Amino acid sequence: MNFRLKHDSNQLIYRYMMRDERGECYGSQLSVYLCELPRLVNKSRKDMTPIEKWFDILQNMRTFAHKPEELGPRFDPIFEASR
Repeated sequence: MNFRLKHDSNQLIYRYMMRDERGECYGSQLSVYLCELPRLVNKSRKDMTPIEKWFDILQNMRTFAHKPEELGPRFDPIFEASR
């Protein structure tokens, strides 16, 4: 999301899981994640959770000439694929 929500918490990432009409989860593999991107900009990469790092990568992919060192080897596949 490229806007801020009005709320009282410091939550950046929202996870929504799919449920059937009985309220049972479809499984942990099918989720929707939303992130308040304007608030993510102010957070240090060293303090980010892995999910926040994914959003940071996707938001800034076009500006990276090289992978930032703080991200570590875990994110190498996405940078290789983007080249």
